[in-house]
Amino acid sequence: MPDTETRVHAFFATLESALGGPDEQCDTVLAEVRADLEAQVRDTVARGTDRQQAWAQALDSVGDPTALAVSMRGVLPPAPPRPWVKHLRVILAGLVAGSGLINLFVWRSTDYGFAPVMLAVILGLHLPLALLLWPGLVWRWNRLFSTGTAALAVLLGLGLHLGARTSTTTVTLGAEAGASDASLGQVLLPLLPAAFGGLVVLTFTLLQRRSQRRAVLAWTLGLLATIEAVHQVEESLFRAEARRAGAWIGAQASERGALPTSEEFAALYEPRWLSSVRYYPTQGRDPDGTPSFAVYWPRATQNHHQLIYDSDGSITGTD
Repeated sequence: MPDTETRVHAFFATLESALGGPDEQCDTVLAEVRADLEAQVRDTVARGTDRQQAWAQALDSVGDPTALAVSMRGVLPPAPPRPWVKHLRVILAGLVAGSGLINLFVWRSTDYGFAPVMLAVILGLHLPLALLLWPGLVWRWNRLFSTGTAALAVLLGLGLHLGARTSTTTVTLGAEAGASDASLGQVLLPLLPAAFGGLVVLTFTLLQRRSQRRAVLAWTLGLLATIEAVHQVEESLFRAEARRAGAWIGAQASERGALPTSEEFAALYEPRWLSSVRYYPTQGRDPDGTPSFAVYWPRATQNHHQLIYDSDGSITGTD
């Protein structure tokens, strides 16, 4: 029996060391392993085996304690951090998540309609970092998050995105020197949402528990749906008001043979849904030969961004 006691003691001492103990979590794991082995020994003894032999068989069945500890690390979270570290990580994760939501809200207000490309980029910049900072969500080792690779990818992505926007603007203004840069930007820009979307998916796969994945997914989709719903409501109201205003302007033009002035519109038009809608005639004519005009409205979500309804029926957003 002394040989068995020595072996059992050595087994649990090695297991504790391999698990990084002693600590509260390690003690819990050791107690569970000991309970499982003792239950196995009782069953073996009940079948007529000597107790010493039963312990030897039980230890043989679990194998090397170091290998056992390595296999456990993939399914066990690390030891809880110190309280101040945990609170700091929660605060930082909240700041990152809040920054992401603000950016999503602002970027959504700069254009008309759903923008999946910017959604993927902004989520890819903020959601993985927030999940990594939040204690107890991601603990499986991954080279992407243990080096500066992620930071380098973010900086490279932002540089490509801003460079593509600048190059496109330059070509639009007629600067031939920016043509080659624009071509590069047009090639690389579509890769950004795929890259950042893949980063989000990768981070989700690193969440250990299925319940955590469901909770994070529910919160993410819920917040995104709320942001989108707010903008869809105001865009629907503007669309209805702008079409009504366009019909009124068209009737006035048919009646008098010319478009009304902005002052006449402000004095005579009676809005139904949006009181701050504005109008101005534009130079040129629509394809049907009628004078062109535009109706615009400062968005309620971001009053320095506007929705614009052109007389050809198209609606765009601008900042």
